[in-house]
Amino acid sequence: MCYRLRAASKTMHAWSRTVFGSIKRQIAHLKGQLIEPKERAARTGYRQEIKDIEDQLHELYEREEVYYKQRSRIDWLTDGDRNTQYFQNRASHRRRKNTVKGLRRDDGTKCIDDEGMRRMAAQFYAHFLLLKVEGMGSE
Repeated sequence: MCYRLRAASKTMHAWSRTVFGSIKRQIAHLKGQLIEPKERAARTGYRQEIKDIEDQLHELYEREEVYYKQRSRIDWLTDGDRNTQYFQNRASHRRRKNTVKGLRRDDGTKCIDDEGMRRMAAQFYAHFLLLKVEGMGSE
């Protein structure tokens, strides 16, 4: 079975080269062919040859885009979504880091219940706002 898979893979690889060839090489070749017709068109005004080559280039660019899109899907299927656990850990860490677990009162004691922390935050910002308003009035 393994031998047959390798043989099929070699055959498909050879077929791909003969039927499609290297898209990058074909693009480079057509770009090279485009130089001379552009120079001739500057003298004669005949632009059909340029249009034909540009149409071929456009088709090759589309084939290249499809190739890379398919390749990315293949890579994703074989490698999987390896970043899932990494990003999950980062999000969990950020959630733990951004969670307020307690606030210290003016007398030095620690407040850890949600309702007490809400009251402390409301008092802090009310006092802060009052100071800001008083500071604006003195200017």
